[in-house]
Amino acid sequence: MIHCPRCGTANAPTNHNCVACGAGLGYGGAGGYPPPPAMGYPPAPGAPPPQYSPQTPFQAPPPAAPMAQPYPGPGQHPPTQQPPAPPPGYFPSSAGGALQQPQLPPQAPQAQLPAQAQPARISQPDRVSSPGQKLVGFLVSFETNDQGDFWPLRQGQLRVGRKDAADGLAVSIDHPTVSSNHALLTLDPDTQVFQIEDLRSANGTVLNGKPIAGQGPREVRDGDRVRFGGFSATIKLLG
Repeated sequence: MIHCPRCGTANAPTNHNCVACGAGLGYGGAGGYPPPPAMGYPPAPGAPPPQYSPQTPFQAPPPAAPMAQPYPGPGQHPPTQQPPAPPPGYFPSSAGGALQQPQLPPQAPQAQLPAQAQPARISQPDRVSSPGQKLVGFLVSFETNDQGDFWPLRQGQLRVGRKDAADGLAVSIDHPTVSSNHALLTLDPDTQVFQIEDLRSANGTVLNGKPIAGQGPREVRDGDRVRFGGFSATIKLLG
């Protein structure tokens, strides 16, 4: 057995290093290994070689102080401390501080419109022709135009007269023999009966070759021919 010159541990003759402290066992023997270096090795020039005592036990270094927080293993990240949540009503700013969120003033209650400002209900409209009334036919004439002139006929009351001679005309005819308020065409939406009446025109109104002046309303059917003064036309009813 070979005793380690550093710690005194017995080792097998075939060992080159101490099994306890790792010191070389071959110096001065068959192995011819140099002695282990000491602190401050290599020695200064001219200094005597260090002396080793087999009786001096090996002194292990003191254990290192434990870390306050162990570092995680491979593939892990050290734990981070989450910053405290900001108080309500605050939001972070670009300057690094915290700005208080502005408080908006309470909204004033919406003012109620007075009763007189409310829109009034629309009463039942009179039976006068308007773009919203139902289309029931056309008045067609080739008297002055080979391509034909057309006037839409809608339910309600339609006044016939000379163009630019009166306001509110549904059928405006550009003819000198037509009076400003010549005749009245009426379609009753309840009975669906279409009638024509002369309004005391200067040149009269003729229905299918017969004058109707002073006779009150006369019923009109699809295809009837009517003449207002010297202007002839045909009534075409739909459906």
